Amino acid sequence: MRPLNIKRGNGVCAFCQNWYDPTNTSIRPKQPTAGIWEYDEKVENICKLNGVKKKALMTCKDYICKI
Repeated sequence: MRPLNIKRGNGVCAFCQNWYDPTNTSIRPKQPTAGIWEYDEKVENICKLNGVKKKALMTCKDYICKI
């Protein structure tokens, strides 16, 4: 699992509303009050916007944080 500060607005797919992971199995809180979460960068899921499989560590301009 790779740590990430979601308050910095990095826009990683694992934390995007458009990345299909309805049960959020690829993310988990580490220090949520500080904005630190972990994600599995090896997981791939479908982007709901374009229907393409994307890895959790990818980014794009249409990012919307789901946390």
